[in-house]
Amino acid sequence: MTFTLHEAHAFVQIATSGTIVSRTFADRYLAYYNGLAEPWLHHRLVDFRDSTGYMVYDDVIRLSHFWTPHVCRFPSPRKVAVVNASRLVVARLPTADQLFSGQHHRAFDTVAEAEAWLGGH
Repeated sequence: MTFTLHEAHAFVQIATSGTIVSRTFADRYLAYYNGLAEPWLHHRLVDFRDSTGYMVYDDVIRLSHFWTPHVCRFPSPRKVAVVNASRLVVARLPTADQLFSGQHHRAFDTVAEAEAWLGGH
C-alpha cells in the first residue's frame, strides 16, 4: 500500500496490491492521514487495480468516524475516486456515500479518468 500526495491537485492517491487485509488497510490508512496537517482538505483516489479482497464493515465504520467530523464543514463534498473496483465495491459505493457524510464516491476503470474527475488533469 502506497500513498502519494498530489498537492497541486489536492488529492491523495492510495495504491494497493495483493490481498486486502481490511484491518491492516484501515490501520495504515489512518496512520498516514493522521500524519497530515489537514487531511480532509484532499480528495482521495484509491487504486484497487492490483488488489483482491474487500473491506469489512467494522473497518469501514472506523474510517467513517475519522472523516465525517471534518468533511461536513465543506460546502462541496470531498471526492473519493475508486479505480478498477469489483462489482461488489461499486454496488457498495452508495452505502459509502451514506456512511461518509460530506463525501462523494465514484468508480472508474482507469487512473486517468479518476484524476480528471478529481480535477487533477
